[in-house]
Amino acid sequence: MTELQFNTRNQIINTLEIFASEQRQIEYKKSVPFVHVPDEIIAQWHGYQELNKRDWYVKIWHESELKSIENFDLTLKSSLNCFSNVRDVPEILLKKEWTDIMEAADECLKCLNSNYA
Repeated sequence: MTELQFNTRNQIINTLEIFASEQRQIEYKKSVPFVHVPDEIIAQWHGYQELNKRDWYVKIWHESELKSIENFDLTLKSSLNCFSNVRDVPEILLKKEWTDIMEAADECLKCLNSNYA
């Protein structure tokens, strides 16, 4: 795995860890109060998804991991379609659509981590 692939994999896992963790989202908000946390991590995720057509990116992941990432992306997109206005942390943590995203991120992480446990 090249350095670019290694760093990209770690950045994606880190973003998923933020999505999956209420505590990480709250800490993010405390450390950077002027940032709209959901918008920030959604933008990070969308940036990564632009890479999924590149050969070097696809080679980072096992087939099951790619499927898990795709499933998370579908959950994210469908859940975001339910929001008329995406609230910031901590208010968004009370929304079912956001907790669905958090749960999907956690499931994706389980798959990613199971291949490297």
